[in-house]
Amino acid sequence: LLYGGEPIAPGSKRCGLLTAIAANMRDMAAGIVADWQGSDTNFAAMVNAPGPDNRYFATHKDATLAFFKSLHGGLQTLADIRLKPVLGDSIGTARPQLVESRLSERALRNVRGNLAALDALYLGEGGAGLGTLGRDYGNDAELDPLMRRAFRLTRETARAIEGPLAEAVSDPERRPEVEKLLTQVLALKQIVRTRLAA
Repeated sequence: LLYGGEPIAPGSKRCGLLTAIAANMRDMAAGIVADWQGSDTNFAAMVNAPGPDNRYFATHKDATLAFFKSLHGGLQTLADIRLKPVLGDSIGTARPQLVESRLSERALRNVRGNLAALDALYLGEGGAGLGTLGRDYGNDAELDPLMRRAFRLTRETARAIEGPLAEAVSDPERRPEVEKLLTQVLALKQIVRTRLAA
């Protein structure tokens, strides 16, 4: 709707639809903030106080598992939905038309944002993250430094890719960096599945 090539005329059906979608997104975002910070749900309190009266988390393990699934699932989505289908098996089978947000050319920006959010989930923002849990309760002293380094290198690779992702996957000069990014995301997912899960 936004990147269809034609100007958006005020009062047009397209403008009305965009306005309705924007208002719905605003309302959903406000609802998420309210659910997280207070209102009837107060999700932050639910995470911090599992128990028999908690409708989401009966135990701290349940709450931790929800965050772990978000980390693992986020890496899986990056690999299996955002990168693999677009890359194809070779430059000849690349499918740039499958790239997310193709018309707005935001796919690479979205990947970078996803990696930043997953890194923050692992590190914790303003408190303990999954890394703290692994460090304090795990028996793998090398895991936290490995995860921190893996996230840093993966994010650096994503930042180094030039231009729209749809072009990079078909460009012999830029494609190797996208392949490297996929390899790093898959490695991170493997570390999470085999070492952090324990």
